[in-house]
Amino acid sequence: MTVQVNQKASLRVITGCDTRTFARNYFFFVAFFFAGAFFFAGAFFLAAGFFTGFFAAGFFFAAGFFFAGAFFTAFLAVFFGGIYFPSRRSFLTY
Repeated sequence: MTVQVNQKASLRVITGCDTRTFARNYFFFVAFFFAGAFFFAGAFFLAAGFFTGFFAAGFFFAAGFFFAGAFFTAFLAVFFGGIYFPSRRSFLTY
């Protein structure tokens, strides 16, 4: 005997949340993953400059990556958090 299920495999069924919630969660995961990659690259260049003796070059690259990571994080959080997902509440209270 076979059992027929009349429920489509929608996003809500698969993930347990609706499209808006899934998009917001996925977006912030990807955004902070890349921001973390920027900070990791900055730490790598800082350590490389320290251990190789090229302090100026290591610091220059590290500062660039740290700044890029901070700017990237702030831009994504403010722009997409406040505009792409508008709400009366702050985007941090989701």
